[in-house]
Amino acid sequence: MGRMNKNRDPLGWTAPRPHLSAIKIRLASLALGTLFGLLLAEIALRLSAALFGPSADDLARSGEILAPPVTGDCIAQREQATLAALVRPSTATDVVYELKPGLDTCFEKARIRTNSEGVRAAGAYRRPKPPGVFRILLLGDSQAFGWGLDEADTLGAQLAARLRGTGAVDVEVVNAGVPGYNAVQESAWLRARGLTYEPDCVVVLYIGNDLGLPTFLLRPQNPLLTSRSFLLATLARFFSTGSLHATEHPWWESPSLKDQSLVSDADRWRVPPAYAHMVGVTGYRRALRSFAESAQVRGIPVVNVADYGGPGIDWAAIERAQEALGIVHVQPHFPWASPQLWLSAQDAHLAPHAIAELAARLVAELNSRNVCRPSSEAPALHSREEG
Repeated sequence: MGRMNKNRDPLGWTAPRPHLSAIKIRLASLALGTLFGLLLAEIALRLSAALFGPSADDLARSGEILAPPVTGDCIAQREQATLAALVRPSTATDVVYELKPGLDTCFEKARIRTNSEGVRAAGAYRRPKPPGVFRILLLGDSQAFGWGLDEADTLGAQLAARLRGTGAVDVEVVNAGVPGYNAVQESAWLRARGLTYEPDCVVVLYIGNDLGLPTFLLRPQNPLLTSRSFLLATLARFFSTGSLHATEHPWWESPSLKDQSLVSDADRWRVPPAYAHMVGVTGYRRALRSFAESAQVRGIPVVNVADYGGPGIDWAAIERAQEALGIVHVQPHFPWASPQLWLSAQDAHLAPHAIAELAARLVAELNSRNVCRPSSEAPALHSREEG
């Protein structure tokens, strides 16, 4: 018996074969449907960025937002200040924004006080600086500022407490850290205001976002008009990180698709032209040069506390550039990525015990390098920070 035709049933009926034109129509319909779905996804992502992403007016409005007063224990207080309530636009070139003066509020469950000059401190620092006071100016972003930390637990307070035991002078650490600052902002603040504190030493705390855009400048252009694909960028973020978010921010708020701290060459299209000089390795090297030039005015050392790392950057070249500028590079070899040192599993800012450990390592490095140390010959004085 011959082999039965697979299209023929036992009663001899032959199933009709699909016509070639019908197959083409189905494939074309499928392709058009897919393209239409991708187009809708692209439009939806752009609308989301336009409606819910930060706008150019966010920073301008920050000056009008009032921080709630402290009513008791900041850990228990329900009404907490937002970051926008802590800052205002700055008129100084490249500083962009600064802390508001006269704050006394709860932020991230910690009490935040700023003096009349917008520095995190209970009172003003005397100028001219009194004799017998060794004053350090600490520059940095949220880690230097003390995100989620009371004043006594901040890096500046911990450094002052440890350095006071190394000499016979009084030690003051002016905490000029501001959340979201990059290195260019820090160097601009030093140039515009920092030298008026008459510091004996400048300490810069490097964090990865020193190479990125400042907070409040994360969306560079109208998402409805850009020629770049938001859908492709979303897919790139997903396949590179496994997530569509960078910490608590949607991907479009990040200056880089792979790391919100860095701005890669591929992502420079996102950077507003007015701030292009602030980002990437070029911006960072410019900031290092500015640190050195500002410090030379007073003949004081600059200590850059930095555990460099990350792909795609010639860190050895940056270290050579620092050495040529006379900047002292200190590496505390701190385990920044250890979750047990964070405020929480969702917040990678350092907890009080981690800040204390970082301060201890930093003081040990300063002692071993014989830099930024109080003199043992000056008379001891009590704190010169006014209440």
